[in-house]
Amino acid sequence: MKKYIIVENNSFKVIESENQPLSFVLVEPNKTYNNNSYVLVNNGVHISWLDEYKWNGKYRCLTVTFKKTKLFELNAIKNIQIVVDVLNEYKNMSDIELNEKYQKALVTEKSELEAEVEQLRIERNNSKKATEKYTELIELMKRIVQNIKELEEDKN
Repeated sequence: MKKYIIVENNSFKVIESENQPLSFVLVEPNKTYNNNSYVLVNNGVHISWLDEYKWNGKYRCLTVTFKKTKLFELNAIKNIQIVVDVLNEYKNMSDIELNEKYQKALVTEKSELEAEVEQLRIERNNSKKATEKYTELIELMKRIVQNIKELEEDKN
């Protein structure tokens, strides 16, 4: 039997069923089901619970996004009640609370991007230094070859 999260009386709950219920929101991931997401109509929050191990090493990863910004992510969720609680929490969240979480997520996302940019700058500088060393070595090798040619000409 599979576990499904369904909508009932304006809230979410878990049921076990052989057959897929009509009002199901999410199904417990089983490493094959990859379209396991739900958008809360009242506020546009997108919630997905996926097995993405093949692509990015995440197993039963619960992700909450709003306006394409990740608000929350938790990996390896085996207890389906956690997902139900998150669905109910975000369904009942006020616009003010949601915007606060969104602003915090934007700051975090910006910080992560700034860290990535800094890492790329370091890599670029290291690459420049390595290129300069190789250029110096090539010039040195050219001078050595030129000196060898001059010595051979002097012997003749």
